[in-house]
Amino acid sequence: KVKTARLSWWGYKEDVTDLLQDAINSKISKLIIDNIGKPWITEPIFLRSDLEIVFESGAVLEAKRGAYHNTKSSVLRGNGVRNVIVRGEGKGGTIRMWKRDYQDPKKYSKSESRHCLAFYGVKNILVENMNLNSSGGDGLIISSIHKNIPEYVTIRKVSCDDNHRQGISIINGRNILVEDCVLTNTIGTPPQAGIDIETNHNFEPTTNIVVRNCKMVNNKGFAAMLSVTRM
Repeated sequence: KVKTARLSWWGYKEDVTDLLQDAINSKISKLIIDNIGKPWITEPIFLRSDLEIVFESGAVLEAKRGAYHNTKSSVLRGNGVRNVIVRGEGKGGTIRMWKRDYQDPKKYSKSESRHCLAFYGVKNILVENMNLNSSGGDGLIISSIHKNIPEYVTIRKVSCDDNHRQGISIINGRNILVEDCVLTNTIGTPPQAGIDIETNHNFEPTTNIVVRNCKMVNNKGFAAMLSVTRM
C-alpha cells in the first residue's frame, strides 16, 4: 500500500544487492536512497518500469569492489523500461565504480561496457542532478535492444567524471535531450570523448538529439563526437 519508501527500510549490510533489488522489485513508485554517511555497496542492479529513484543529497551508490566481472555489467541497468526517473536532491547523488581495477588485465577481462547507468530500448526517462564517475565504460549510455529504439530521454545537470570510454554515449534514439551537463577527464579506451553520438547500424534511427549548455573539459578524445559512417 505504500507508494514511497526508503532503502534503509530494507536494512543495511556490506553488500546491499539483494536489498536494493528487492526494494526496486516491490510495488512502490518512489524509492529514496538515504544519505547514511557511507556508500551503499552493490553488484549490478536491474531497473523496472514506472519507478522514481531519488538520491538524498550526497547519497552514494558504489560498485562492489572485486565484482562486475561480466564484461557488460552496469551498476544500474534498464532494459526496455518505461517511465523511469533517477535523480539527486540538493548537491546530487553519486554512482561510482572502480575504473582502474577494471583496466588491470590481471584482475579483469577487457571491456568497454561496465557502465554506471545504462538504458537500452527505453521510453520516457529522466536522469537529473547525478554524478556518474569512474566507470569501466561510460558514465551513461543510451542504446537500443532487440531493435527497440530509445525515445524521450532527458539527461539534465549530470556530471560524468573519470570514465573509461565516454562521459555519455548515445548509440541511437529519438527525441533525446542532454543539457546543463559536465563531462570531464574521460580516459581509458577510444573514443574517450565527453559525449559521443555513434550509431552501430543503418537501420537504427538517431533523430532529434539535442545537446546544449554542456561543459566538456580535459577528455583525452574529442569534447563532442558525431560518427555517421554507419548511418
